[in-house]
Formats: sequence, structure tokens, C-alpha cells
Amino acid sequence: MGIQKVQKRLQENGVVLAAVGSMLLGLGCDVISPNCKVEYEVLDDWGGGFRAGISLTQNQSDSLDSWVLEYEAPNQLQSPIVTGARWDSDGKRKTLSGFDGTFLNRGEPHEVTVAFSNQGHRPVPESFRLNGQLCEGGLFEKINWAGPMGEVISFLRLQAAPSPTTRVQDSLGSSSISESLEMGLTELDKGVARFFVQGTDWADLQVESPHTSRHHRMQTYDSGHEYLVFGLRPGDLIRFRFLLGVDGQRWTEWQEVVFSGMNSEVRRQRVPRVIETEAGGLAFEVEGHPWAEVHIKTGPTFLSQRLDPSQGLLRFELPGLAGGEQVDYRWVVGLDQPPGQYDTDWSSHIYSGGDDPQGPGPPLPISESDGDFNPTPPPSAPSEDVPPLPPVTTPPVAGGTDPLELADPGEDLSSVNHDSPSTSNPEPDVDLVERFAFESDTLFLVASSADSPMAGLSFSPGDLGAFEMIPAGPESLVYRVTGLTADYDEIEQASAFQIWVDGWRTGVAYVQARIKYDFEGDGVIDREERYTAGPAHAQRGLDPYGSDDFPLLESTGVFRDLRAGTVELELSNPHFTGGPQVFTDAATTEGTQSWLEIPYDFSVIEVDRSVASPSPVFFPDEVVCGSPEQDPRCGPAYNEDSLFFPPSELPSIHQNGLEAFRASGVHGACATCHVPDAFDLAVIGYSDEDIRRRALEHVSETQAEAIVRLIHAQRQSHELRRLLHPARFRPLQPGFSPLPGLTPQDRDLAFLEYLRDEVGLLLVTDRIDSREKALQAEQQLLELDLHRLRIGVRLDRWSEDEFHGLSHMGQDPLDGSGLSGQVGSVAEWLPNMAIRPDHESDFYRDFDTYAQNPTDVAFWTFYDQIGAATGSEEHVASESEKRAFEWMQTKYQAVQVVGHMLRQRTLRYPDRGIDQLYPDLISNRTTAIDRQPFWRVGDLIRQHPLNCDAPHGCMFLPEFIPNETNLQKRTLQSRILERAWFWAGWMVDPPLLTSDPSFETVSGDYFYPLHQGHWGGHYAFIMAKMSAEKANAKGWDKMAGPGVAGHGKWASIRPFLVYKHSEFQRPMFSPNDPRYLLQKRLLTNTARMWLYLVHEDLDRTGAAFDRAGTAKAINFARLNWLEGTDPTGSREDVEEIFSEIVQLLRSANEERQQHHTDDLYDYLPVADVDVD
Repeated sequence: MGIQKVQKRLQENGVVLAAVGSMLLGLGCDVISPNCKVEYEVLDDWGGGFRAGISLTQNQSDSLDSWVLEYEAPNQLQSPIVTGARWDSDGKRKTLSGFDGTFLNRGEPHEVTVAFSNQGHRPVPESFRLNGQLCEGGLFEKINWAGPMGEVISFLRLQAAPSPTTRVQDSLGSSSISESLEMGLTELDKGVARFFVQGTDWADLQVESPHTSRHHRMQTYDSGHEYLVFGLRPGDLIRFRFLLGVDGQRWTEWQEVVFSGMNSEVRRQRVPRVIETEAGGLAFEVEGHPWAEVHIKTGPTFLSQRLDPSQGLLRFELPGLAGGEQVDYRWVVGLDQPPGQYDTDWSSHIYSGGDDPQGPGPPLPISESDGDFNPTPPPSAPSEDVPPLPPVTTPPVAGGTDPLELADPGEDLSSVNHDSPSTSNPEPDVDLVERFAFESDTLFLVASSADSPMAGLSFSPGDLGAFEMIPAGPESLVYRVTGLTADYDEIEQASAFQIWVDGWRTGVAYVQARIKYDFEGDGVIDREERYTAGPAHAQRGLDPYGSDDFPLLESTGVFRDLRAGTVELELSNPHFTGGPQVFTDAATTEGTQSWLEIPYDFSVIEVDRSVASPSPVFFPDEVVCGSPEQDPRCGPAYNEDSLFFPPSELPSIHQNGLEAFRASGVHGACATCHVPDAFDLAVIGYSDEDIRRRALEHVSETQAEAIVRLIHAQRQSHELRRLLHPARFRPLQPGFSPLPGLTPQDRDLAFLEYLRDEVGLLLVTDRIDSREKALQAEQQLLELDLHRLRIGVRLDRWSEDEFHGLSHMGQDPLDGSGLSGQVGSVAEWLPNMAIRPDHESDFYRDFDTYAQNPTDVAFWTFYDQIGAATGSEEHVASESEKRAFEWMQTKYQAVQVVGHMLRQRTLRYPDRGIDQLYPDLISNRTTAIDRQPFWRVGDLIRQHPLNCDAPHGCMFLPEFIPNETNLQKRTLQSRILERAWFWAGWMVDPPLLTSDPSFETVSGDYFYPLHQGHWGGHYAFIMAKMSAEKANAKGWDKMAGPGVAGHGKWASIRPFLVYKHSEFQRPMFSPNDPRYLLQKRLLTNTARMWLYLVHEDLDRTGAAFDRAGTAKAINFARLNWLEGTDPTGSREDVEEIFSEIVQLLRSANEERQQHHTDDLYDYLPVADVDVD
């Protein structure tokens, strides 16, 4: 958000920035002229430079034909590129002047952009002078904030400031209660707001700002309640309300306040803070808490640090910072009360380097994938202003240059115009704030307690799940909510519920639900519903009991409006035997919330959510087309000097081409295998001859020609100057191109050498013989971005074309020449069976709506309908045909995801939770899985491979699909497909928690075993990387689902899910294999790292998830693993550490709960370890 946008936001919300115009403000001898105004904004920051916008408005005369604007800036600004004015520099004095014939008209802003090469701090001018007069915009107090792309934003404000505290007045219907209540918020320093409530037993806070949306139970201190919200910026509009423990519970009205950032109260006690030290570092401090952690990002480095206690103060110092360096951080702070901790949103601090200290900036935008890439230099920058391109082999680790920054210096990828057809350039991307509305008709089950023997129903989810036992006999568990006022929803019409129950401790037991409605709250039951009873099984794990599977048996009474009414849910055992247990109070991150939905219109929850602009990606020359004259595989790109069509003709060409592209032909329409507007064929530079030839397989010559013209029109409309090469571009290929080598074995060796020589992976270059080295190795694994790490595995091309020769050459590990290939292949992104929309006009209308504004929200609106709203173009009858179409339909979904990423010019996976009430992937796991088709494509071909010689369970494709008939080559093709698509899915989800709900996927089964043998170097790396990702998957520790709970710790069985399929052997190379020593060191160091990190976790936290299972897993690493990888190596330190681990496990707190499933370790060939 730039300065003018901050000003606009504050003015709209009634905050006075300055009274300028009829009033003159003085400072020394200077007087601000009411006749000129300047607004300054940093527009772009690409690390090696930045681009700023200056908007100048004059009111001196009707028109100025000669003008000079002066300001001061440091000398380090180099190589300026200026539009809209002449530039001159004399030391710190900078001058902008008008071109001949350029007039400044009264009241009309004149826009100037300046771009500089510059490292370090981004200077913001203090003042501007127009023809010698000091302009408005320079005599306010200045605060610097970190913007969404790391830029420094200058926020100008008057010295006068309002009170930092805002108090809320809200009538609760009782004068005695209202008089005792005090609630509101206080602005603290460093972008923190403290919300407070006094006079109630408890309170919840629901707060929304442009950067966060939270609903939390407030902490209790000094007879009151408070909650801290971090990462706020001046001008942020905050909406909040409290849920108060008054007469049961009551919501206050929504309140709105603008965070001013002015005259904030400085408070130390219990508030985490960041302080610049004289030694060139940042000190992170907090007091009044039992413990605290801070998570820190500086450039590519990520650090998770527990603060050291010292005389009641928790403190950690981050040294070695340079002036202008941005540090992004978030807190996890321990509490002496439930829920035991709270975490903050991300904030930013710009280290001043001893100059102007910077305040905290906005929270770091968090995406699902860490594959976000730095913005590029501005399009106007000539090539000589851009640093030389680094080699492709540059390692993706701290201290190296990111290979994804490779680009054509003259190419402006941010100039893609989403409002096709048009030739105009859009405004630069900025973060957007979108408002989402969610219905609030779900009541969550709240457990009874000593203070409240009656269990309850609440619109707020719980904090930590708990079990309640259904009593024996005719007694019931009753969950009640009172005081409800809402209108009956005739569309919903019926009640619905899902209750999680557990029969593990009671044996098989049945539960039956009754729902009772007292519409006026007068004690008379007006409607009662009784539902079918359902079982809870005598096994570990929760069973769902819900109205979908156990429907309504009978009811009395009819629905009508609620007026201060009461609703009750009764759960009983129809056999009077007692049990099962009911799971209540679950948090959204536990995935097992018991809830009741009633058919009434309650309030709508509105959430303002910041939508980050996509970070552009630039493709290196080796995957980019040359001219058609240089390469016949490539078609013509956009050239502004030689347009395909006059701009006035684009709309009709576009429309005619879409009609042909979407027309049903032989085996379907082109749009039902591609992106529906052919954008993929425009970005990937297929030649006109190839497009025409392949279109003629489906449509007429006239239609084929219209499709070629459509693709030309798309290239012109979107100004696509650099097209991706059809043969060399492999979507999502890590680092853009696979490592060199004729055979899989060659490329596997190249990968191990790459890890050693380019990445400098400690697990390959050193010996892990201390905790410090283990922590360093772990951090290095976590910093490796799977999008950027080059591998030897080749991901699929967008499309294979046998017209141009054999496919998959060099993919057969049994072919030492690397020259054998396959005649036909379905190992490609495009589906080979077309989908058919159930309602074509609606389907394409929804897509076109998305294409006009291709945000993540709009994309998911289109994507979510594909599964249910499309069928097969071909007649499918047999089970094998249905399986084939399911696979092709999933590939079509994957094509749309990559098409969206190409349209946004990014490799950032679209945000899977952006349009959900709880947008994090933990609370939103089911939707996140549904929106990740990459892994599912690989898993479907794994379940139903191409190479079966029996009809049951195999993938039989229609005869018109060209594919290999040789059984051995079909077997190879199945493996190629699995490996490529599993890698693509793993890049999106490194801990494998949001790809598929099955235990096989969560454990990584079928993925890393694909790499045993010929790909043993990759196999060893996957084991190390995945275990680190699982041990650091924070927030998943209590999430339900097979094998999920327990992630986020080393002292847990979950990081060692990588043992699956590896129980009895380490797939080692023979000593005469050139990969032997590197693989041996990697596997051995991985096991040693595990032992040190489990010890460190236990030593630090005193807790473990499944103590006995953790002991057995570590015993396996100590014995079987190291015996296989390093049988003659010294292991005195390992034995000592293992002995200490066992002792620590015996005294550790057990974090595993009765309903957490999947042990995995019963069949590990190693002895149990006594930890009791």
C-alpha cells in the first residue's frame, strides 16, 4: 500500500492527516505552499534496485510551462531510468524538470516514475520543492514501513495524535452488567493492538484486519482478559467484536477503528518486542511468560529459536544485520492457562543500521509453497542495468543466487493484460483486500465442566478436544444453547449434525441423537427430532455419527422462527449400557469438530482478507523458443513492431477462435483437453504447423485456421514476447531443466554431485557428530526449495508428439546408450480423453468470468465445479474405462492449475484456502486435498498401471489413444508417470499432509520406493528432506486422520514414516558404483541427524508423541539403519545419545491421545525399548 493509498484509506475513515490549503504550516523559514502537492510511492523492489512513483499536482496557475521539482536523496542511487520528466543529479540534490512542451495543468496530477539500481536501504525523500516552493508532502512526521514486496513505504502524519485507547460501549440489556463492563483496544508500539475486556468471567475476540482474521479465547490477567494482535500498519481498518461470558454468552456489536500508529502506548510487561542493539543486531524479548519462541526469516534463511531465560526475561539476539535489511518474524508465546500458548501473525522490521529505526511492517504474505520468487527489474530498464545472468547450476541455498531469477532483461512479464482482448498495459500488481462472507449457522459442542455442569453449544470452535462419556441407563448428555433469535431458513429446511464418538475404551457402543427446539424459550418443547442410532467401534480412532448416514426417524412439531429460543442436542445410549465417549471442544486444527447445524439465518461473518499479488517467474533461455526461422518447433511471438492483427480486429478474431476451439469435434472439443481459451497453447510456443496439424485431427480446416488465429490473438493480447519451448519446457521441472546425463544412473550421480558441489549439503559434505551440526543440517534441508532444487528426474512435457520422433529417450535405466524411446506416450500433462461439460454455456461462462479477472478466488470458483459438472466425451461402460476417464479428468484439473499459474506468470501454487472461513491448510485440509490434483494423477496410475496383463484393476485406454503396446515399455511408462507426478505433488506439499488423506500418502509410501535402485541418490535425499519437513510441520500435532497427529516434532513417530517400505534393507549401491560413497554418507548422516535431533527435542520440550514408538524408531536407526549404511563406522556418540534418549523418554510427557491412529512400528525388525 503506497502513501497515497494510506492517505486515502485514512481520509475515508475520518482520520485527519493534515489541514493544508487555506492554512500554511511553518517549519523554520520554510512554509508549505498550498499550491503544490507531491505524493511518493515505492512501486517495485527487486532486491538490486527499486522503482518509485512521484505524483505532482500544482494549483499556482492554470498551466505551468516551465517547472523544476527538487528533492534530496543519498548518492548511492545509481543508473536512473526516468519517465515523465528530465533527470539531473548533483550529489544528494536531485532534479526533475519538464520536457519542452510539457505543461502542468491546475489540479491535474502529473505522474513521474524513477527506477534505480541500489542495494540496501530504500531512501524516501523528506521534502519536495516546485520552482523553489516547499510542497505539501514534506513537513509531516515520517514513519517507514516494510511493504508487501519488501519495499519501504513512507507514511506521513501530523505530530498531533489521538489517544491510543479506544473504548467500546455496548448495551447488554442489564444496567448492572453494563456498568461493570469495560472493553476496547489500546494501540501499543511496534504495530501491536491490545484488546481488553474487564467485568466478565471469560471473553472471546473476533478480529479482522487487511492482514489477519482471528477468533480466539482471550487470556486472563489481573481480573481481566486481553489478546494481542501483531503486524498492524497505519491506516489498517480493524473490525472486531467480543463474545462475552454474560448470561451464558453474548456477542457485542461489530466495532470499526482505524489503526493510526500515532502516540502508541509503550508497554513492556507480557508484550513481545523487538529492539535494535548497538552491536548491529535485533533483540527479541518478552517477559511474564513461561517460554517463548520466535520464527525469523531473513532472505532465504529461516530460523526457529527458543528464547533463553535470564532473570525473568526471555531474550534472543539476532546478530550481523546490515542497514536496510528486512527481518520477518512471528512469535509463539507460552501461557500458564489454556490453551497453553498463542501465536502471532508475521511482522517485519527494517534494520536501520544506526540511522532511522524502522517500525514493524505488514505481515509477511504466507503462501502454501515457499517457491515465491523475487520481482524483476522494471520493464524500462535496459539490459546493461541488469546484473549478468548466473549459471543454471547456481545452488538454491542461502548465499547463492536464485536460478529462478533468470530472465530476458528486456522482457516485462508483469505486463500481461488479463482483460483480453486488449493491447494496453495494466497497472503494476499490488496487494488486494477482498471481503468474504460466510454463513454462521454451525453450533459446536462444548464440554461440561465443574463450573458449568450443563454442556453447551457455541458458534465458536473449541481450543482443545476433550472426551465426555455417555452415562449408562436412560440418562443423556445434553448440549444446550439459549437466547437464539433468527428467522427460519426455508431453503435449508432441516437439522444436520456430525458427532465424533469413540468406543475404544468402552467396547462397541451405540449413540442416538435427539434435537429439541423451544422457539420462544418458555420451557415448552415445540419440535423434537429423533435420529437413527449409530455405532462407535472398539478400536483406536474416532467414528463419525452424522445425520447423513443415520437419518431422521421421526419428528413432532413444525419449524418456525426463533425468538430468544433454546435448542438442545441430547446424546444417549439406546441400550442403556453406557458409552461411547463423545469428542467435544475440538479446535479447527484438530479436524474432528462435533457440530450441529440448524436451519436458521444467523449473522453472516464478513472477513477482509489480503490477497497477495503473484511473484513473477522468469524462464531461462534454455527453455524458451527462438524465432521460427531458428527453430521450426516454435511459432511466432508477439512483436510490437509487427502486430499479428490490427487491434480493432482482435475481438472478432478472439470470438471466432473460441467458437472453433470449443466446438465439439472428433473425440471432443480442443477446449476440453486444454485451458478453455487456448492460453496454454499461446504461452507454450507451438508452431503454426503443429497446431494446425493436430487441430485437424478433431475439427475442420476452417476451424483449425480460426484456432491458429486465436492463438496469435492471445499472444498479441497478452504481449507474449518469449514463448516456452514445446520440447524443452517441462511444467514445474525443479530449476527449470533436469540435470544432464544420458541415463537415469548418470543423472542420479549428477544429483548427488550437485548436492555436494553446488548446494553444499552438509549431509553429503561432512560428518554429523554433534547437535550443532545436526541442527545446521536440518535448517539447510528446510531452506531447500523443491521448486528450485535441480534434480535428475525428468517431469513430463506439456504434450508428447510422435510426429517429431520417439518420446522419453534416456528414461530407460536398462538402456545404457540413452537413445531408446517410445512410440506413443500418455506420460504428458494433457489428458488423452476429453471431458464434456454437462452444461457447456454455463461452464464456459464461468471460465470466461475467471479469465477476465484471474485471481485465485476466481480460479477456484471455476475449478471446483470440474469434477461434478463434467463427464466423458467418450462412452464409458466398463470399470477399466471409468478408471481411465477418472485419471484423464484429474489430469484436466491439473492442466487448469498450471494454466492459472502460467496466466499469473508465477510458480506459486494458488492459495487453496483463500476463500474458506478458516483459510489455513490445517483447518481446511479436506478442501486443500481436493484442490491438489498433481499427486492424485500419480497415485491413480500407481493404483491402475498401464502394464497390467489382466483386466482387473488396470488402466486400459481407448484404441484411438496412441500408446506403446510393448509390455515392458508400458511398465516403464507407468513408472515415468508416477515419478513425475509425485514429484510435482511433493513440491506443493513437502510434508505430504494435504495431498491425499490415506496413510499410504501421508507416510510417503509409493513415492520414495519409486527411487530405490536406479535412483538411489534421489531416494536418500527424499528420506532426509521429508523427515525434516514432517518434524517441522507445525500445527498438525493434534490433527485427526491416518498418520497425521504427531507431526511437528522430532520426538515422535511421524518423521520416521519414511521407514515405510524400507524396514528390512537400505537400498545401497555396490562399492564399485560411482555413487556409492556419496549415497552412503547421505544415508548415514541422515540417521545420525535423527538421533541428535530427537535428543534435542526431548531435552528442550520434555514431551514426545508415542514414547514407545519413538524409542523403537530410534532403535531402528541406531541398529538396522546404521548397520546397513556404515557397518564399520564408529558409533560411540550414537550409543551415548541413544541411552540418553531412552532416559528422557521415560520421563517425557505423552502427547499422543487415545484417538490418534496408525502406529506403523509393530513389524519393524528391531526390539522394543522399555520406556515405562
